[in-house]
Amino acid sequence: MAAVTNGVPVIGCGLPARGRQESGAGRILDSVQRNPAEVPVTPATAPAADDPRPLPPNRPDDDACCGSGCDPCIFDFYYEEMERYRQELRDWLARHPGETAA
Repeated sequence: MAAVTNGVPVIGCGLPARGRQESGAGRILDSVQRNPAEVPVTPATAPAADDPRPLPPNRPDDDACCGSGCDPCIFDFYYEEMERYRQELRDWLARHPGETAA
């Protein structure tokens, strides 16, 4: 039986072989979405609407990885998204010096 990620059946990890361009990678990347509930914002610290604070990506469930040694793995995409988020947060904090990284 195939695993299901965000309501989409996935065989293995659902990722294409390295170097190939297929729709599966886009579907997996879409599953690594940002979760606004993970970043607390109070009215006093709410950012301007035109420059919102970056939101971290959702970490895939441990069982989202098929364990087959896929290259890239769904967690590779997540770690790339985390690096991108960290850079976006550093840039945002530089534009908003009164804010904290927490």
